[in-house]
Amino acid sequence: MAKRDEAIRLAQVSGNVSETARNLGLHLSILCRWKNEVEQ
Repeated sequence: MAKRDEAIRLAQVSGNVSETARNLGLHLSILCRWKNEVEQ
């Protein structure tokens, strides 16, 4: 869960989900799903 929380935080801070996913080695759809779950 810590990796997920950190990934979401980084995406929100940078404002660039695609770049954050690439930098962390995550698939974009996974990071988008995580981010959407938190924002709901």
